Amino acid sequence: MLTCGVCFPAVFSFKKQEELMIERVWQIKQPQPDLCRTFAENLGVSPVISQILINRGISSIDQARAFLGGTISDLHDPFLFPGMDRAAERIVQAIQDGEKILIFGDYDVDGITSVALLIRLLYP
Repeated sequence: MLTCGVCFPAVFSFKKQEELMIERVWQIKQPQPDLCRTFAENLGVSPVISQILINRGISSIDQARAFLGGTISDLHDPFLFPGMDRAAERIVQAIQDGEKILIFGDYDVDGITSVALLIRLLYP
C-alpha cells in the first residue's frame, strides 16, 4: 500500500525589509489601453488579465490565445532536467516496493500546486 506524507518547510528569511527591497528592481510597465481593450474584447478576459498579458510581452491576439490556451505539448520535456530519469525510476521503485513517499513543497503558489498534483497522481 502506498503511503504519502506531505511536508512544508518552515524556512524563513531574517533579512531586514531594506535588504529585501534593495535586491529587487521593480519595472512598472506603461499601460496600453488600446491593446488592453482589444484583448479584453476579443479574448473575453478582464482588463486586468489583458494588462498582465501585455506585461508579459504578448502583443497580438494570436500570441495571447496561444498563451491562454496552451496544451500539454507546449510544455518542455521534463526529462531535460538533470537526474529526472533517475528520480522517476526511484518513484516507480518506491511504489512497487510499497515504500512511503514524502512529498515536500513550499508555501508559494507553485509549491502548493506541485504538492496537490503529486498527491492526485499518487492517489488517483
